Amino acid sequence: MQPCLLLTLALLGTASASHPAPRHPQEVPARVAEEGHRFRYTVVTQHLTYAGAQRYCREVLRGQLPSVHSASRNQELANLARTYTYRALWIGAVTSSRALGAEAALRQGGSQWEDGSPWNYANWAPTQPCRIFTTCTTLSTFDGLWRSSFCFQLHPFICQY
Repeated sequence: MQPCLLLTLALLGTASASHPAPRHPQEVPARVAEEGHRFRYTVVTQHLTYAGAQRYCREVLRGQLPSVHSASRNQELANLARTYTYRALWIGAVTSSRALGAEAALRQGGSQWEDGSPWNYANWAPTQPCRIFTTCTTLSTFDGLWRSSFCFQLHPFICQY
């Protein structure tokens, strides 16, 4: 069965209300792909929807879900996340089911970063992303690959600020 179809048939997971508070910020050095900006990252183990995670990052840390622009940054974030959870975490990418212009569709496959930064790197698992409907993106702590998830599912997340 195709992973997209499995995603379509997936049931909403449950989450405990007693998740620990967010961890202290962990600074990860900036890379050239991020144009010299120095970001801090916090792993939040509370399980929220994608919109809830975005809101938390914005309101609590004055940041956002992260955009990932290199394999080294992707690995650093997966390693950081793995120290706090083994669950997949939200990152700041959304894949749209809407038809895009041909050039945009070829360049980014319908995916975009919430912060509006260029789509210059991707680390999708095989057969991903799902383009049947709009999905949000998780980063696997197991293999560092990205997978499409329903945006209303509950996941821990990383904030970039």
